[in-house]
This record gives sequence, C-alpha cells and structure tokens, in this order.
Amino acid sequence: MTLFANAIFRNPHTTAPGTPPAPPTRIPGLGYILFSKAGVPYDQQDNPLSQNTHEVEPPLEAEDDRKCHSTENGQDEPLDVHAQRRRELEAEEARKGEEDWVRSGGVLRDAEGRRDWARTQAVREELKLRELEAQIMERWNTYEQRWAKVLARVKADTDDSNPDTLLRFGDIPWPLKVSAREVSVDDITTQGIEDFLLESLTVRGNKLTKKERVRSSLLRWHPDKLGNILQRIDAEDVEAVRDGLKVVMECLQRLNAQLS
Repeated sequence: MTLFANAIFRNPHTTAPGTPPAPPTRIPGLGYILFSKAGVPYDQQDNPLSQNTHEVEPPLEAEDDRKCHSTENGQDEPLDVHAQRRRELEAEEARKGEEDWVRSGGVLRDAEGRRDWARTQAVREELKLRELEAQIMERWNTYEQRWAKVLARVKADTDDSNPDTLLRFGDIPWPLKVSAREVSVDDITTQGIEDFLLESLTVRGNKLTKKERVRSSLLRWHPDKLGNILQRIDAEDVEAVRDGLKVVMECLQRLNAQLS
C-alpha cells in the first residue's frame, strides 16, 4: 500500500460550509480520484470532468405538418385536400365510363343491379346537349375564321384589275347557320341573322352578354368599316352584296334598339 503513502485525500463534500468545493484530488502517477456525494448513488452523480452536453431530441412534428403532404411542385397541402382531389378524379373516371356505356347503347344499373332508366335518360340528354353545344361553337368559330381570311385576303391583294383577287357574294361570311357559300340573297333574313348571332350565347360557360355581341357585330358590319371589302366585290355581285348588307344592318339596329 506504499502506492498511496504520500497521497492526500480530500472529499469535496466534507468541506466547511461557505467554502467552495475543492477540486478533484490528483494522485501522482494515477490521475484524479473523484469522491461521490454522501448519500447519492454514483450513477446519479454529476461528472465535473465531462462537458455539459446532452442529446437533443428532434422536435415533434407539428400537427399541421402531419396533416400535409408534398405536392409535385414542392408545396405542401392538407391531406384532406389530396383525398378530395383523388375522390374527384375517381368520380370523373366513373362518369366517363357511364357516358361511354350509354353512348354505346347500354343501360345503367343502380346499386342493387336493377336497370336505372332515369339516370340513363339523364346521361343521354347530357350527351345530346353537349353535342349540340359543340355544333353551335363550331359554326361560330367557322364564322370568325372566314372573317379573318377575308380581311387578310383584302389586305394582301391590292390589284383591283386582277379578276382572280375579287370577292364574290359567297366569299362574304354572312351571319347565318347555313353554309355561306350556299347562301342566296333570299336566305338572308333578320330572324336567321338573330338566331345565329345569339345562339352561341346559350352555350354553358359563355361569359359574353347579348349587348356585347350586338355592339361588336354593329362595328363589324357597318358600311363605313366595310369600305375596303366593298371595293373588292366582283361587279356581278355588288348589288346582291349591298342587299344582303342592308338586311344585316336592319337586324342589328333592331336588336340594339331593344337593348337600349
């Protein structure tokens, strides 16, 4: 036991009150010896030589974060929104399947497997209405496209002496449901013009008003605006074009007066 003969042992917990605790006792050749606190198990002692470090637990995920998921563009959105979108897509796929089945002549069935004639008829009516709206918009888009072609043709062809560049009665995009190239002067009526100009306003999703349609048509068909076109009309068709233009303006002026 001569190893500890010259060592002086001090217990830091036995110092007099009011005095700071003594540092750990160093034994030559052995390093430091720590004395435990009286009445405190060693495994519960604070180690003065260790750094004051502790493991930091990761913060709990916020409630809102747990209810979110990452979208394709990197933004988060609530899970209930994602679920709602999924249900909408599933409903859309089911609706398309029903429409294809009814379009092919099939009959829908209810949850109990019985033929659902009411729902089948509703789908048939929706398909017919959708087809009608497509035809209406196709007529209107064709009308606008023909106007664009006529204006481009007049702007490009400046040689009035060339008969190939002159416009004929059938080249004018008359506002009628029938094909413009099959129109005669007798086909141009105020009722026919009104039906054509206003029918596209009945299509679902349309945001244009009747007043806006009538006013824009007045500007388009006003004789002062058609000067360049009238100058390019073939001599054989000038009178017929003027008669048709007169009917169009009478119809538009009457519609405009009704809106005032």
